Amino acid sequence: MPLSNEEKELDYTVLTKLPVGSALHIEVYYMHQKLEYDVQIAGEAEGGLLFQPIMREGKMMNFMSSKLRILAIYYIKGEKPILWSHCQIKGVMYKGNPYHYIKTNHLGIVWNRRNDFRLYIGDTGVAQMGENHVALKVNIRDVSNSGFSIIAPRDVAGTNENCRVHLVFRDIKNDKQFSLFGMVVRKEEMEDGAMMFGCRLDKYNASLSRYIAKRQRESAIGSTSLP
Repeated sequence: MPLSNEEKELDYTVLTKLPVGSALHIEVYYMHQKLEYDVQIAGEAEGGLLFQPIMREGKMMNFMSSKLRILAIYYIKGEKPILWSHCQIKGVMYKGNPYHYIKTNHLGIVWNRRNDFRLYIGDTGVAQMGENHVALKVNIRDVSNSGFSIIAPRDVAGTNENCRVHLVFRDIKNDKQFSLFGMVVRKEEMEDGAMMFGCRLDKYNASLSRYIAKRQRESAIGSTSLP
């Protein structure tokens, strides 16, 4: 359902403008570990938001560490999510009740998690395409939820538009392997004689979508640090 006129008037880039009762998704990163929590906004206080405390073994969890990277994500029906980085979470007492309190000095940004975000790969894979029945080693330039682009060392016979492509690549660091099927929608010769192929995926790939979203969040975290 699209946003109502009243909802559209709210400034969703400011964390404290989110309505009381709204759901907020929180992701906490420590090195290569990630914890996720879904909380409900209980109110606003002193430039931040309050929510019921996150408990572990009967104790309120402590998020006060400079080694943590914390993101907050607000999902809006029919719209792209809003993401806040540089978040801090601490335990507080408010009107005699314990809460967790989340705050950031940064405005939220629209999180491009769909077709308009292209994830740069820059690694090698193998592709079977055109009249070439043997897998060809290629460089993967980028992937998205709707397609991928690869660079072959040379042109491949029979690779015109609408040519079928089967690409296989592995991300060793994240222990992920993908087998993607698509169709050539454009080709461009590079200065060194190599050939770039832009391909459209046959169908939506949920595993690839989750991988792209994960890498996008990690990139946002890696480029920032808590004040």
